[in-house]
Amino acid sequence: MNQSKSVLSNSLQLPNGTIIKNRIFKSAMSEALGTAHQNPTPALVTLYKTWADGGAGLVVTGNVMVD
Repeated sequence: MNQSKSVLSNSLQLPNGTIIKNRIFKSAMSEALGTAHQNPTPALVTLYKTWADGGAGLVVTGNVMVD
């Protein structure tokens, strides 16, 4: 392993066998980008796409309404 490589770029294998590509984690937040009827907006889709494309190993959703 390259010693100049950050530990954050190392993959992580979970007990169930799932491999997370790195140790960058976006925690849950309330983005407040849903409609008044709790539906996602294009802005919310764009936000999560931006986070996913940014290379985070794990992205956790925010305040999600379940009916």
